[in-house]
Amino acid sequence: MFHQFKILIYKIFLKSCENSLFFNIYKKIFSVLLRSYNYFDFEDLKIDKDIYFSKNGLFKGEENFIKKLSQFNFKSVLDIGCNQCSYSECLIKYNRKLKVHGVDPLFLKGTKRVLKLYPQNFFFYNNGITNKNKNLDFYLSMGENKDYGISSLHNYTGRVHYWKINKKLKKKFYTLKKFCSLNKINKVDFVKIDTEGNDYFVLEKNENLLKKLGVKIIQLEMSRYNLHVDKNILNISKILKNFVPFRLNLLSGIPQKIDVNLPDNNFYFYSIYIFIEKNFYKKKFKN
Repeated sequence: MFHQFKILIYKIFLKSCENSLFFNIYKKIFSVLLRSYNYFDFEDLKIDKDIYFSKNGLFKGEENFIKKLSQFNFKSVLDIGCNQCSYSECLIKYNRKLKVHGVDPLFLKGTKRVLKLYPQNFFFYNNGITNKNKNLDFYLSMGENKDYGISSLHNYTGRVHYWKINKKLKKKFYTLKKFCSLNKINKVDFVKIDTEGNDYFVLEKNENLLKKLGVKIIQLEMSRYNLHVDKNILNISKILKNFVPFRLNLLSGIPQKIDVNLPDNNFYFYSIYIFIEKNFYKKKFKN
């Protein structure tokens, strides 16, 4: 009897989805559920214009996570895809002894400002990092001179609705191994990657290097861009076998442990993922 009742409810629900009004209501509900899973859906639920370090915004999880990082007294950070360098600046704000190596193919206004403010803490490298050493096409969606630009090695024109190519540049890219060797970087505590869909290729074949550098925590993103490069968190976790995977709570900044084999941890909606080296996790997080 109960089984038949459930079937009836499903039928009513599916029938109601044929109505555009009900369908849009359900879509909003789905967006709320995504938020509860710490996915940030850019299209359907615009609660906060900027989830990054917004003074009055709802989503302060990333800054709260940075505050927690400061208690570990890290000495060296690699910020790959630093863009306007607001993340690097926030790291230094909470740990004035930190040295941050910012890497980005674009030299933007924010970069110049952070270099001027923190000359002893922030070091900038005007190139990109991927899985090859080569001059590559680099696509700008909002312009190199804008206050905020979306840019990537990948051209998402026609695949991401807001992506419109403003300019294509030739930029120098290195593998992570080559980059660290060239710049004599032999110790990194924390790696943050924000490369608009290229995160997997930054990490590819670098398992031994990460261990050699002593990397304890890696932060990266997954979003709709990953759909178009065919890489998800499960793929990335296969590179980071010596790390425990988490998704960051966008409100509290608390990393929530996940099973990367489940589909609900691999949605192509924006979210921040944290990978913590297993031994470091046991010592600093588990208890």
